[in-house]
Amino acid sequence: MLGIRIWLERAACRNSTVSRLTNTLTKLGYLVYVEESGEVQLGDRDLSLGSAMLARLDIRKLAHPRMQGIGGVRAVHGGLGTRDRLRCCTSTWCAAPEPSP
Repeated sequence: MLGIRIWLERAACRNSTVSRLTNTLTKLGYLVYVEESGEVQLGDRDLSLGSAMLARLDIRKLAHPRMQGIGGVRAVHGGLGTRDRLRCCTSTWCAAPEPSP
C-alpha cells in the first residue's frame, strides 16, 4: 500500500496532481482506498492490464511449445519469468504430463 506522501516523492508532482490521479484511478477501479490506513492499494482492474500485457508477449508464444516438448521428454515442470526489480514475474508455465498407468 502507498500513502499520498510516497506518491508525491516517487512521481515528483504537485500534491493536487497526485490527488487528481489517485482519485481518477480509484474511480476507475485501478486503485482501492483503504480507510483504516488512509493509503491506496492496487485494485482488481490491474489484473486485466497484466493479462493483456502477457498475452502480447511474443516470447511466450515461442517458448511455450518448446517448454511443453522438454517437459514431456524429461517429465518436468517448467516456467518462464521476467525480472521486475528484485522479484520475478512468471510469464508462462507448463506442467509435466501425467505419467501413463
